[in-house]
Amino acid sequence: MQQREGFSARTLALSTAAAELGRVILRAGQSGSVRAVLLGNVLATAALVLLAVFVSWNAARLRRPGFVGNCCCAAFLFWYLWELVRTAAMIQQVCWEQFSSMAFFGLLPLLLWAGWSLGCELYDRMAAVLGAFVVLGSLFCLLGLAGQLEWQNLVMGEAGRSFALPDAFFYPEYFSFPLLCTDKNASKTSQKSALWLPVIPAIISSGYTLGLALLFGAPQGYPGYELLRAWSFGGISRFDAAFLLLWLAAAVFRLCFLVRTARLLCERLAGRPSGTADAEAAR
Repeated sequence: MQQREGFSARTLALSTAAAELGRVILRAGQSGSVRAVLLGNVLATAALVLLAVFVSWNAARLRRPGFVGNCCCAAFLFWYLWELVRTAAMIQQVCWEQFSSMAFFGLLPLLLWAGWSLGCELYDRMAAVLGAFVVLGSLFCLLGLAGQLEWQNLVMGEAGRSFALPDAFFYPEYFSFPLLCTDKNASKTSQKSALWLPVIPAIISSGYTLGLALLFGAPQGYPGYELLRAWSFGGISRFDAAFLLLWLAAAVFRLCFLVRTARLLCERLAGRPSGTADAEAAR
């Protein structure tokens, strides 16, 4: 049975969405004009999309065996390993601060083994289901906050704070998709969709910034947790624990995806076609 050699765009999209959700939940406050931050995010996202388009035009050079291709592959490998460490640290921070649990350290070896062993096609199937739950959970959270938002906060306290750096973050998925979306049957569709990956974290970051500003005013020093804790729907409150559990599932998915991606890049550096080990195991 022939194994998939790469990921689909939805797998990369869920990975970046999980990373950005973790970043905005754990960050502390907003220190500047909300309108300036939103405008900066639009400009930064446009620049990242243009860079992704440039990478797409040079996709053949990234895949080509040789010194340049190996250097690019090695650079992405180190970048993904750093993201692996950062994602594990975020998961442990949420587990300890919100649930007073150290269970993640006990499960980490199992998660690393599972991430290394699972096939790319299975990640795509999990991304379709888990991504739908993340979208529904986000919409449900928005409905619970809608009645508490105060739009006048956008025009109060903005004077003298017209400049703010864009709240954008670089993720390796933006530029490494030519190496990851290599399945012959869906590579063209996946790579065209992957060009818009920077838009997803921009929407998450801008929405979270706007939500905190409408709820608490801006600038403010409230951490991202407080936006989830403010959720209420009728007599039900404290939706933050349920949403954090949903985020933890997405973050664990990203952790396993990063391990599988590191394996795929190692196989490329070793000159071994992706999926060879899976095919041998299937025999």
